[in-house]
Amino acid sequence: MDVLLCLAKRPNEVLSREEILNTVWAKVVVSEEVLTRCISELRSALNDTSRERRFVRTLPKRGYSLIVEPLPPVSTTTNTTANTITNTTTNTTTTGLTRNASAETASQATEIVGDTPTSSPSSSNKKDAPPNDDILIDQPLHSSPHETHHGSKSITLTINLIALLRTLIVTLGRVFSIAIAGGIAALVIFFIIGVMFDNRSSGELFNQLASVNSLDDIGQLFIEPAVEKTTTEDINIAVLPFLNLSGNEKTDYLSAGLTEDIRNTLIRNGGIRVAARTSSQAMVDQAIGIREIARKLNAQHIVEGTLRVINNSLRITVQVSDAISGYPTWAETYSGELNHLFDLQDNIASDLIRALNPSTITTTNVNTRFTAGTDNIAAYDHYLLGRHHWNLRTKESIETAIGYFQRAIDQDENFALAYSGLADCYLLTHLYGEEALDSAIDKASPLIEKSLALNPNSAEAYASWGLLESFLEHQENARRYYQKAVELNPNYSMARMWLGSVLLDLGDVFSAHEQYQVAIRLDPLHPAVQANYLQSLLSMGRYQDVISHVPQFYDTSQSDAIIMMEMMAYLGLGDYARVLETAERYTLSGKYEMAQAQIVHQAFLAMNMMDRALEQLEYVKQLNNGHKGKRIAASLAAHAIANEELPLLQTAINTLNEYANTSTEKAYSSQCYLEYIALYSGIQSWFQSDYTEAASLFQESIRLNEVHSCYHQADITLTSYAYLIKSLRELGEENKSHQTFIAATEHLRSLRQKGQSGTLLAIAEAALFAAADDTDKLFQSLMEWQDKGVQLYGFLNSSPIFKDAQQSLLTHPEIQSAARALEEMTQRCRQIVLPTI
Repeated sequence: MDVLLCLAKRPNEVLSREEILNTVWAKVVVSEEVLTRCISELRSALNDTSRERRFVRTLPKRGYSLIVEPLPPVSTTTNTTANTITNTTTNTTTTGLTRNASAETASQATEIVGDTPTSSPSSSNKKDAPPNDDILIDQPLHSSPHETHHGSKSITLTINLIALLRTLIVTLGRVFSIAIAGGIAALVIFFIIGVMFDNRSSGELFNQLASVNSLDDIGQLFIEPAVEKTTTEDINIAVLPFLNLSGNEKTDYLSAGLTEDIRNTLIRNGGIRVAARTSSQAMVDQAIGIREIARKLNAQHIVEGTLRVINNSLRITVQVSDAISGYPTWAETYSGELNHLFDLQDNIASDLIRALNPSTITTTNVNTRFTAGTDNIAAYDHYLLGRHHWNLRTKESIETAIGYFQRAIDQDENFALAYSGLADCYLLTHLYGEEALDSAIDKASPLIEKSLALNPNSAEAYASWGLLESFLEHQENARRYYQKAVELNPNYSMARMWLGSVLLDLGDVFSAHEQYQVAIRLDPLHPAVQANYLQSLLSMGRYQDVISHVPQFYDTSQSDAIIMMEMMAYLGLGDYARVLETAERYTLSGKYEMAQAQIVHQAFLAMNMMDRALEQLEYVKQLNNGHKGKRIAASLAAHAIANEELPLLQTAINTLNEYANTSTEKAYSSQCYLEYIALYSGIQSWFQSDYTEAASLFQESIRLNEVHSCYHQADITLTSYAYLIKSLRELGEENKSHQTFIAATEHLRSLRQKGQSGTLLAIAEAALFAAADDTDKLFQSLMEWQDKGVQLYGFLNSSPIFKDAQQSLLTHPEIQSAARALEEMTQRCRQIVLPTI
């Protein structure tokens, strides 16, 4: 608070670190690290994210500055001030988020999110739509420029309070005002912050302020519980990584393993919900307080601890802190020998459960006996080291993990978890290393079988089977294994995420979203969980929801996948300028660099900026080295179709054929590639006016989708239907064309029943109307989506199936307006120079 007041006394001025230290800690010697932590806590309290500094600005090598917008002039008369304050108590409104559509490149992006090659859906069981406000993580305080924020309310109240201060100056004189200025300034700051993030009306807050007697009373008006109230059956806790005080980095794995084992022991007890390892670990890297950690992890209690290893002796301290007050409520120290670690963990877990209010847990649910799966301490040590390196997810770390898991097996050949850990490593060598898929599967399969033979109830082993089946594109099998893993361990967040990915592949978007909801509650800060959750929102067409979550997610994870999802959301909304501006601001790296380039390429095509699109396509080609054929083929085909370039379309077809015939790809993806090959070959024949051959190829593409479920864009089959309708009409087969249209609309309906929505399906539906030459319904469809905030006109530029309907559409004033808006956006985008070009 003192740092905030120090900055507030000289708003918009740069205060050096030395000046702030001398002012706030005048009689105390402290390091600059203390100031850094205070600034970090201040930003956390204000939700001042790294993506957008709105309150506290850092000027490198100079200091800090409080950002304050200039205020409009305010009347100094008492009556005017009173009237203004009275007026602020009425007419407050709340604007909800708009639920919108999904981007055309979504299926490509899902292949590179998380550990399993997931993508856009195709088919599965019907589910009811989930509610909009469906996750228990904090809703982002940032909003997009298109959304209403509480800022106007807080600014109005700021003006009112300053007007009140001015009135006091006029009425009581300068001397008295100086005496109260410090207190009023603090009140103003508290009030602004509180109003910005409080759900109460301004009038209610202002009335409550009238009764306060101190700054502490003011602060209490804006202190909210860190988590939602839970039932008597729910205790939400987070176990932060125990600190290793041994002075030896080689024993870091032991503190990490101790943390994880205590977590898992607590999880097995009914009535306790424990935040996942990744989210808890992320909090350690942020200089924030206990209350903020609890808020972000949706926890009522925070468990912390330290570990000290001296020779063969252990000393462990454990502390429980309350989420609301931030103060410790329980602490204990444990000592023993290293070979008694399991017994110490039992004692810690049982003491923790008693400390966490045992009245909420029935005695039949208590199970504090730690089960490592082995009595061999050395084997367990190696297993912990293996999991530690496996979690790092790099080629080198996975190779290191393989060695540790193998040594764990050498120490105890009946250690089931070590076998499943080794299997997970071999599977991920295909994604993060250079291992061929068939070789990785040959190595992993017997290890998983051995793990299950040793422990038939191992959730980890079933999840390993699911991961293996996912790589083989045996999605139904994968689903069953993941569901078994979740049944055995409902709090296994990775199994939840992987199950959601498989359900997306099977087209059951609603069920997938349900799994991601649980995963993100368990592990709200895991980058892969966040990205996959956003992917499910994209698949449901909830673009504004994606955009609203990005600031919070990116601030905690700094993951390129989150920015990629934001770009796809803007693409789906038809806001191509935002796509390019985001690409200009963030240059993604690694596996996300090509996805970003492809999204930008699609935006250029939609704006009919073919010169820039061609430049971007060349960049995509340069980035393609090592990527799957379908990904580069999608960009080649999109460009070729938009420009009717037959040689380039043939290159896309050849690329797919090449990859479909390689030994690795043939093992699991050739059937999926054949569906694309049939579609692109059909369009090629359609361009050449060979409508008979085209119709045959489109029918083959549709048939392949019916007999083999592939991960692909939801609109591929619908696109085949649209071109088939167009071809049949060219052949004069109106009856067959009509029957095909009925079949296509039924397919569209089934996709929507399973949760698919947004731009992909909107354009596909529009293509069906265009193919059937029903311009009235085409126009109606475009207007319906425009009312939802989705601008589809740009996508019409990238598909020749709309060419005949364009002239008729432009007779409508609404379409003319959309065309002008697109042209204005295009001119704006020509000024954007991307760093990748």
